Amino acid sequence: MQFNNSVCFLPPYEEIELLNEDENNKWSVDPDFKKQTEDEEQQLELTEVVDVDLYDVCGNDDKQFQYITPVSSGISNAFTNEIRCYSEGDYGATKWDTAYASTIRSIKCKNLGSRCLFCAEDRRMLRKRQQKAEEKKISPPVTFVHRTYQHVTCPEKNLVTIIEQQKTEMRTLSSEVQKLKRQLHKQWSMYEDNHKSFVGILFDKIKMQEDLVYGKTTGDLIGFCYPDSIGNEILILENLVGNCKTSQLAKCMLVIMECVKFMLDQGADFVLTYNFKQDPLKQHFGHYRHKGGANNNPSVYEVRHTMTQLRAVGA
Repeated sequence: MQFNNSVCFLPPYEEIELLNEDENNKWSVDPDFKKQTEDEEQQLELTEVVDVDLYDVCGNDDKQFQYITPVSSGISNAFTNEIRCYSEGDYGATKWDTAYASTIRSIKCKNLGSRCLFCAEDRRMLRKRQQKAEEKKISPPVTFVHRTYQHVTCPEKNLVTIIEQQKTEMRTLSSEVQKLKRQLHKQWSMYEDNHKSFVGILFDKIKMQEDLVYGKTTGDLIGFCYPDSIGNEILILENLVGNCKTSQLAKCMLVIMECVKFMLDQGADFVLTYNFKQDPLKQHFGHYRHKGGANNNPSVYEVRHTMTQLRAVGA
């Protein structure tokens, strides 16, 4: 292994000179000792180069892991918040055709050598983090509207997101309610437009059979129709209910149509917003019974009994 700008050699030995005193009191270097020292220095340099070539870069140098933590920063444990590994900077090491830019190694790493046990354990953690990051890219954004979060521990950024999402949700729900109201109004208007004539014919037929073509109090003409235009629908209903009298069936039908007319007159807002039960119809039914001072209309129980018989025969 080679490192840029430096080679891991041992520091050179200081030149040691063995001085001998000759007969002329002049100092000189022993040539044998000097040659031996130079040979030892060369041997040590060769040994260090061979040892460095045998070393490997420990840690996790994969490129897909380098974005997880920046250089000179650490990754803490999820439970203890202690640093378990760190990212080492660009040290410019090359081996054969591989160039090492940086690596993520454990704090207990053996530094140089094959991947140690601690770095192998951190590698599993890095793979999980990379997998979560990939899943986060394709997962939909987090919605806080239908979730419960404590605002005390919630970050400020998430609080702003919660408020914006709630505003959007309220606008969406308001638009949906207006859309349903328009659709319901349209359905009621379609009923009035398309079936108005049929309802009028049925009312006229019932009133003609009960001699109610003219009002009892005012004497005005209430309605008129050609009996041949509606056929024998009322007669079929009378035949289905064998024990029912003609006048009783006509009164029940008149009361039912009056209740339907009452709901149509109130509009869709009444049905949507009011806690709609039998009480509003009961109250209106009572007023209808005493309209004109007459008390000859069937009671609620008689209407209920007649409708039960109609459903039983029709089933």
